[in-house]
Amino acid sequence: MRATVGEKDFYTANVAHKIAEHLIRSGRNEEAITMINGALDIWSVDPNVHKNMIARTTFLKGKLFEAMGKTQKSSIALRVACRLRKEVTSEDRDVKSLTSEDFDEIVAFWAR
Repeated sequence: MRATVGEKDFYTANVAHKIAEHLIRSGRNEEAITMINGALDIWSVDPNVHKNMIARTTFLKGKLFEAMGKTQKSSIALRVACRLRKEVTSEDRDVKSLTSEDFDEIVAFWAR
């Protein structure tokens, strides 16, 4: 993918997010964090345009930290994801009530 569209293309970031989800399911958490950070780096080039994607991937990162027992990092990531989602949807929800499906809804269908 990177050879086709480049290192900083949003399609590369979409693939990195999906690979991170797979790595999490496989128990390869440190590798998943690397992929998540790579996706966030790409989307952060234009954060206003990709706010929905940043929110979704940050939520994934927060949930991963939570599963790894990294409570402080998890709390920070989840609060950021919740704030970004609120900016996108204007819906004020408690972070504890949000699921990955809530974040999937705010991204384009081809990125799910």
